[in-house]
Amino acid sequence: DPAWARVRTELEEMDKSFVSFTRYREICADKGVTKPEEQDTLATILDCLGIALNYRNDARLRDKSVLKPRWLVDGIYAVLRWLHKHETNGEMRIKDFPKALKDKTTYPPDMHAFLLSLMEKFELCFPVEGDEGLYLVPELLGANQPRELKKFMGREARRIQFHYGDVRPPGLLPRFIVRSHTLSEKQPRWQRGVVLARGGARALVRGDHEGRVTDVFAIGDDAEDRVWLTEFIVS
Repeated sequence: DPAWARVRTELEEMDKSFVSFTRYREICADKGVTKPEEQDTLATILDCLGIALNYRNDARLRDKSVLKPRWLVDGIYAVLRWLHKHETNGEMRIKDFPKALKDKTTYPPDMHAFLLSLMEKFELCFPVEGDEGLYLVPELLGANQPRELKKFMGREARRIQFHYGDVRPPGLLPRFIVRSHTLSEKQPRWQRGVVLARGGARALVRGDHEGRVTDVFAIGDDAEDRVWLTEFIVS
């Protein structure tokens, strides 16, 4: 469709790294794509092609479209690099963003919350319960397993081991920590592992240094809770 091609060309040639979804619709209408349903379909295609990423089904993100994916990648990388340099042990607040993103033209302050929401969506971080405004980035946690977790190695523990033919998928454990964070509140978390709790049971999920094995150790007298945790982890 020539009209769709005109929209794509207009977006690709824009100097801006992002536009509002309302502005996107205006561009579509100006180029001949007037029906909202056609605009939505085109937005999906452009997103798949990596031309203009959009997340209109997410309430936190629907108002913006990212025209240059590199803007997103570079912004997130800059934040993570700043956190690592300042040894925050994975803790992050929105007030850290201006320190990490000093180019206010490329990353204006009113886009920082949008970038943070994208980090949540990509399972790079999660809000910490009981401390409003604090987020945790599991990838930047300390590497050492807490010593007090030796109790999980006893004979009574139920053990499951996952082996990977080559190497564990990149980011698997950090993403798992994000997805399961409501079960690990007030429990140990570190770069390659986490403890989950439910009722009378707890489960240690731990990856090895080489990235080829993930171990699960479940303990607790409540068999039902222990099985629930195990099934949650396996799924």
